[in-house]
Amino acid sequence: MGKVIILEGPDGGGKTTLANELVKRGFHYRHEGPPPEGVDLIAYYLKILNDSIESPQDTVHDRLWLGEMVYGPIFRGVDRLGKEGLEKFIEIHNSNPIYQFICMPSRDALKKNYAIKMLDSSDYVKGFDNLWRIYDKYWELMPYVPCSVFNYMDHKVEWLLNEVEKGALNG
Repeated sequence: MGKVIILEGPDGGGKTTLANELVKRGFHYRHEGPPPEGVDLIAYYLKILNDSIESPQDTVHDRLWLGEMVYGPIFRGVDRLGKEGLEKFIEIHNSNPIYQFICMPSRDALKKNYAIKMLDSSDYVKGFDNLWRIYDKYWELMPYVPCSVFNYMDHKVEWLLNEVEKGALNG
């Protein structure tokens, strides 16, 4: 059974950069975008998570179930996981070697990163409005989720791996 690391956070928070550093250290990379319409999301994310838990290879997820609780209401008008999903995934986290980090730089650093992504977008202002809603929603959910905050301004991949080795976020 390999280690399972889940990276969450807003666009521009450093998830993919951090995931790429973990891939260089032998982790298998998985990126989850918006889930398919009409599926049972709890079952959908549980299957993905269980596949990673049962794999002998270490796996890093670039966004997973928590992203749905944040992005779903903002972009699709509904959190399809709800309290039941939150409770189920907390239970799974607490009984398995799963480590979740929420990549949250300062608002200024996030704004700079996001602005670079938005240079060619006609949706610039709307994008920033949504970015702050996403950023605030992650902070709102953090007290309820087994996780640690990763800020690339303060932490490096070695810090994250040390947290995993200590078992600091497992159970």
